[in-house]
Amino acid sequence: MKYANLIMVFFILWSCSNDLKEVNFQELTLEETFIKAKQEKKLGMVDFFSKTCSPCWRLLRTVFQNENYSPYINQNLISLKIT
Repeated sequence: MKYANLIMVFFILWSCSNDLKEVNFQELTLEETFIKAKQEKKLGMVDFFSKTCSPCWRLLRTVFQNENYSPYINQNLISLKIT
């Protein structure tokens, strides 16, 4: 019971601290992404993602959910995720 309470506290703290900014991936086609990027004078970024790809998950957790990188990416790039 002692460990169950500890685990519950851990998950509550983790969920509160997990309120990080994330990259806003657009729901566009590849062509629409680059048209929008050109119109807004930004670069287009394409992320190829697979649920079974461990480097993809690492990139998601370390860069795309990072409060230092994600605002820059959102401000300067039009982002598309292809799964």
